[in-house]
Amino acid sequence: MKTSITKIMLATSFMAFGVLTANAGEKFELSGEIRTRGEFSGKDFNSDTDGETFGLLRTRLNAKFSPLSHVNVVLTLQDSRVEGSEKNTLSNSKNLDLHQGYFDWSTINGSNFGLKVGRMELAYANQRLIGSVGWSNVGRSFDAAVFNYKGESFKADFFSSRVVEKNTSGQSDNFVASAGDLKTANRDFGDTDLIGIHSEFISSDGMSVQPFVYFRTTKIDDGSTATEDKSSTDNLTTLGLYYNFKMENGLSLEADGAYQIGKNDVTDVDTKAFMFGINASMWFGDSDQKFAVKTGFDMLSGDDGTDASENNTFNTLYATNHKFYGSMDYFLVNPTIGLKDIFVGGAWKKENLGLTADFHIFKTAEGDNDLGKELDLNLWWKINSAIKFNAGLGVYFPEAGDNGVWSYSGMTVSF
Repeated sequence: MKTSITKIMLATSFMAFGVLTANAGEKFELSGEIRTRGEFSGKDFNSDTDGETFGLLRTRLNAKFSPLSHVNVVLTLQDSRVEGSEKNTLSNSKNLDLHQGYFDWSTINGSNFGLKVGRMELAYANQRLIGSVGWSNVGRSFDAAVFNYKGESFKADFFSSRVVEKNTSGQSDNFVASAGDLKTANRDFGDTDLIGIHSEFISSDGMSVQPFVYFRTTKIDDGSTATEDKSSTDNLTTLGLYYNFKMENGLSLEADGAYQIGKNDVTDVDTKAFMFGINASMWFGDSDQKFAVKTGFDMLSGDDGTDASENNTFNTLYATNHKFYGSMDYFLVNPTIGLKDIFVGGAWKKENLGLTADFHIFKTAEGDNDLGKELDLNLWWKINSAIKFNAGLGVYFPEAGDNGVWSYSGMTVSF
């Protein structure tokens, strides 16, 4: 059924694309990118095994049509694949998908309110909790509706998204006509919704303060019969604040924190967890050549396992974790016992060339045990206005065992 829905979405997209191109004029924009990346992965901490090499390819085609000055329709078609995964040049793995497809009514009747509805990327603040994960070969999209307000010094988004829909047929599965009975096996169990408010206050000197609250709920099976359906849920509420201030002297300060509370009706487990992060960076130099130093500390709370009725492990929700806890992606999910990350780094850039270096010291939040250290080096070179080259190397130094090694290189052509 998922394949059929995808085909329908793509067919609709292509029909819309035909209408857009037929009425293009100055209201139509077409853009896209082809990104290829080769990776070597020897992250198993065993030097006796050979590392794995593979290639990734992502192709995106973006179309934007503006029937009115304040109404935009955006379509992004995407093909993402591991090169050679079809195992035959005559095969078709059907990787084409609708990455984005939404309309944006930026100004409703001349007001400061707007509306976006459809399939879209969502990214808030520094993407600590909700992000588009641009590094991923697929990237993250949400089926969502966003009602927003934009003022001179304040803006806010109210969004609602069905993150997981278990019944993809589009019809009720609660009644079996042949039996004439209610089914207990499928009452939307597993359906997950995410709603939230993310706001931002911007001062005249460029300081940004962003309070937010996100609420996620999942319907779970409580074991009751159909006539006793209690609609049990697993709820998680995240309240937090993000702060960013860039000074004219090149100093930048960034801090964020969040607290989570929740309840699983079936297991009767309460969630009480937190996270916070703070980092500072300083740029030196002129327009021709610049240097930067940075340092910071992140902490995600963990659970020591002593109280079965309480969960203290912070959930990073839909974050772009590749951006925070090392480029080698050992910590895409917060460990049960939590995570501490102390990091220092530097950067250099000159015209169209740049280099960054980051060093992480990882520890557990519970027990303060060493998890290892990681060194990340990343190089970028903007060859011309259309082509950009990237390469990187990561080395992980565990407390025991061989080092983990990972590297990549690739190019992105944008048009």
